[in-house]
Amino acid sequence: GNRLRGGPQMIRLSLDGKR
Repeated sequence: GNRLRGGPQMIRLSLDGKR
């Protein structure tokens, strides 16, 4: 997803959703 949006937690969620 968008790791540039939100904080570190959102980045982790984005990485998980990208899988």
